[in-house]
Amino acid sequence: MTADIEGTQISEREMYHINGLRKTDRVKQDDKQEELIDVLCMYLYTYINGERVNKDKIYDIQTRFSWHLNEKVHFNKAVYVSPVDHVNNRLSLNKILSDSKLYDEMLNILHEFDDNITNINALKDEDNPFSAEYMVLTKNHAKALPLSSYGDGMKKALLLLSSVVLASDGILLLDEFETAIHTSAMDSVFSWLLNSALKQNVQIFMTSHCKEAIEKVLECSADLQPYINVYTLYDYQGNNYVRKMSCEEAINAKDYLGLELR
Repeated sequence: MTADIEGTQISEREMYHINGLRKTDRVKQDDKQEELIDVLCMYLYTYINGERVNKDKIYDIQTRFSWHLNEKVHFNKAVYVSPVDHVNNRLSLNKILSDSKLYDEMLNILHEFDDNITNINALKDEDNPFSAEYMVLTKNHAKALPLSSYGDGMKKALLLLSSVVLASDGILLLDEFETAIHTSAMDSVFSWLLNSALKQNVQIFMTSHCKEAIEKVLECSADLQPYINVYTLYDYQGNNYVRKMSCEEAINAKDYLGLELR
């Protein structure tokens, strides 16, 4: 993708139209009498294999933007999870709660954090009808506890579980994927995540500087190893290079050559 930016002028009527609004006050019949507004316009070009397939205009005064895609342009569904999304309550369990098999698998993962968990439900928030509060039932509490009362590790595990389901037939991007998950829970969480990715037809890109987390992923299952590649970045004489290794090559480099994968 490339872009060119230039200054231009548009009328008030055009400004309203660009933002999907109607100008109902002081509308003049003659556009020439309308005030002109100085704006920046970015021409965004999309290329595939060197052939330009799309051109879009984006103004700096726009509050929304819709792609007008050429039929040659195809975007894969992608879900991105940042290292802090579990803290920001970016969580949607709707698909898991409506699938009995996924629900049972989720409970098994949650037992890594609390053996007493028996159920998890979504309750409507009376103050915000567009969001739900997740409540957790346990054997040792008479009333359900809000998910927010649990630690970041369990919230991060739930976020990973829900994200791989949301990314079905697409791509899942996990930045610092091990954040907040204790090493004792990594085996079960990562194994479930990768096996679910195969079932859901999801390609995962995972980044990490954590040696322990990377090793857990590489060695969590012999059946998964043919699907795993490791990419490391390094600087050589001022240039950045990418080294690709299969899972087996990475394990051998770690075990026999003492290479630290970070």
